[in-house]
Amino acid sequence: AEYMGESHNRKMLQSTYSVWCPRWRSLPLDEMLRIERFGVLKSEQGPRLAYIPSFSRVQVLRGVLLDATQYVYVTNCLTGAKRIVRGPSLVFPLAFEDVGSKTNAITIRQDEYVRIVSKDTGETRVCVGPAAIFPEPSENAGAVEKGIHIDKNTAVLVRNLRTGEKDLITKQQVFFPNADQEIMETRTRMKLENHQVAVIKDKDGGYVYKRGAVDSERSFFIGPYDNLVEVWWSSGLTKTERSLKITLFDLRPKFMWFDFEARTKDNVELKLGLTFFWNIVDVPVMISVTDNASGDICSHSRSLVIQAVSQVSLELFLSNFNEIVHNAVFCEGDRFYAERGLVINQVEVRAVACADSKIQKILQDIIQETTNKLNQMVKQEAVAEIKLKEIASAIEVEKQRGQLLEVQKAHTQTEAEMAGKAEAQRVRAFFDGLGDLQLQEKIDLLHLLKRNEALSELSHGNAQVFFTPQQCNLTIENRPARV
Repeated sequence: AEYMGESHNRKMLQSTYSVWCPRWRSLPLDEMLRIERFGVLKSEQGPRLAYIPSFSRVQVLRGVLLDATQYVYVTNCLTGAKRIVRGPSLVFPLAFEDVGSKTNAITIRQDEYVRIVSKDTGETRVCVGPAAIFPEPSENAGAVEKGIHIDKNTAVLVRNLRTGEKDLITKQQVFFPNADQEIMETRTRMKLENHQVAVIKDKDGGYVYKRGAVDSERSFFIGPYDNLVEVWWSSGLTKTERSLKITLFDLRPKFMWFDFEARTKDNVELKLGLTFFWNIVDVPVMISVTDNASGDICSHSRSLVIQAVSQVSLELFLSNFNEIVHNAVFCEGDRFYAERGLVINQVEVRAVACADSKIQKILQDIIQETTNKLNQMVKQEAVAEIKLKEIASAIEVEKQRGQLLEVQKAHTQTEAEMAGKAEAQRVRAFFDGLGDLQLQEKIDLLHLLKRNEALSELSHGNAQVFFTPQQCNLTIENRPARV
């Protein structure tokens, strides 16, 4: 009676009743009867006319309809054995069987796969799409997974679960692991620029260097037992934390800021900010000596600069800090950087400040006064330059004026020469016209004519002319008066 209860085939159960007198029941296609009489079970499946004896307990069950992608597990309640029934089908359990819930088949596409593990033996099988998977009752199906598309830039690292060996699959395909393979990771082809170097640690612990400047080394997959070397460099202004992860080493020149404190000879504590311009020249040497290139540079340089600053006063340091720091960092005979495959191209002082606020205030006043002084000097130089420009302009004007006077003088002389020559020609013609007179007589006549011309010109103006008696040919006589 307990077995006949509603705890079994709940979804299939239509009704339950007892029969005290024999009867017949017509069963349609999708119905069945489960009849219990005196502890004996039997089933009647439609379509048919079923006989029900007296003193029977009857269950009316409806069959389970499955389509092509569905299945159910049917359990034998006497032995516990299970079987699978796949669709399309109309399922009726036997007398001592129980039908489980309908389940959809696992449908996988062309690039998908699923692992199925046997509960009895633990063996695994892999089903690759496209397919509809109906797991057996003794099997567990895993999640549906995508196959991995392997191309020129993608590879798959797998491990053999039986032997533990690793293998890197690079053949172009849609990769599906077999039952003995486990996908560990997908690896991307490394592609290096001309200025990059990659360091690979092989399975034996040796280092292999891949250089982007070499065509045969610039593109590659990391092998199954190889690892890309990663280092952590000091970062930040004070370089106290190793938080900068480096996987590819850049050979190009680079710059780096570094702040630290130093004390001068006169016991003034300064906060210095430096800028290093540096680059890597030998990666194998660097890898063999240090795993923190930036930290080594800053630590060593700080020691040298602190020593140099401690030997000079504040005034001397402020007047020549770049040279002091440069000489300290590039001290002769120091092979610290070369032993690490590094080179420092230049170091500059980026900032100088006093740790003591009072001294810093004084320093700022000095800087302000120096700035004002420089501004005044620049202003004076500008005024002097303007004056010099004015003087130069005046000199140039006078030079031009002198050149003008020279030209005018030359013109005047030329005009005078031409006028003199013309006058000489007139005088010569005048003398020739006087005939046989004496030369002195000709000269006197010429002077007389010239005076007459002068008097004629003067008579037309307001000028006064005074002549001596000789010039006027005037004689004075003293005669007695007549009575």
